Amino acid sequence: MNRRAISISYKRVLYKLTRSLRHVKIYLMSSERTKFVDNAIGEAYTSLDNAYAQDYLGVDAVNSLRTTLDRAVVANIRYGVVSSPRESGDIIPFVALRRGESFQLGDEFERPTPRQLDRYRRLFTSWEPSKMSVDALTAQLSGEYNAPMDVSAPGPRVAAVARTNARLLDMQTLQSQAGLERAPQAVMGKFMLKPFITLRMGNAAADLLCHELTHIEQKTEQPYRGYSSQRNIDMDALGDELRAYHVGAGIRLGLNIAADDIADPYRQLVVENVRATHNASYLDPFAPSVSLFDTYRSQGMGHILGDVLNFDHVMNAFDDLRPRAS
Repeated sequence: MNRRAISISYKRVLYKLTRSLRHVKIYLMSSERTKFVDNAIGEAYTSLDNAYAQDYLGVDAVNSLRTTLDRAVVANIRYGVVSSPRESGDIIPFVALRRGESFQLGDEFERPTPRQLDRYRRLFTSWEPSKMSVDALTAQLSGEYNAPMDVSAPGPRVAAVARTNARLLDMQTLQSQAGLERAPQAVMGKFMLKPFITLRMGNAAADLLCHELTHIEQKTEQPYRGYSSQRNIDMDALGDELRAYHVGAGIRLGLNIAADDIADPYRQLVVENVRATHNASYLDPFAPSVSLFDTYRSQGMGHILGDVLNFDHVMNAFDDLRPRAS
């Protein structure tokens, strides 16, 4: 065998070895992600079975969260793309990422889930469209984005995040196009698409998972929200966040986890205690208000809710509501 033949043979062996090692690395990473997500889900199930958590949150709320958790699966990550089976229906993909990792989302995240789609069809039917069919209306909620959608690991202060893409539609335009007879009085309509949860590997406690599962319920059970202004969108998001903190706090109480800053870096019990005390006499115990968020800000907790949206922006909106001195 001449030198050239030996060189070609060597390169082929090296190529096959490199390819095999790459497949082994992908397999090991996939196994590591699966194990991490399975452990996190198992811890969440354990916490929901806790009698103290059930007493604080109520059995119905806990059972609803457990039903949501039953739909959780580990998302596939192949060749830089996060995906779930196309026949997956209403499953909730859990994406476990290392800090600094980033992947693109598959196109199935650009569409509503069957559960969301069913609710949209009922909603559009109740609006009595005269120009467009219900199917044509729901079709507007699916489609390709102009740029690839990325998903990255949560930041250093966040261990788990519930995410979803959404369509923001101009309701006046939609009403004109579809001839909606009973459309709500809203300027913007926010329509949720397929949700998922991202976990930062190495830190995903049960209380945080149940907090994020609450957001998943909000995005699937009430996928449409109508708004008259950007401020209404912000207030609605903060109201959802207060409910999620309530769930996270209930889980921490059930597991007898301390509330100090080291054991509870996201201060779920602190946020919950302020809300429960302030809103005790409110008809809606999770309603955001000027005085409630003044309390959060005065106690130095603005940055916590600021992880959800720009807290100062929301406070400026509240400032507009304050009575002026005459």
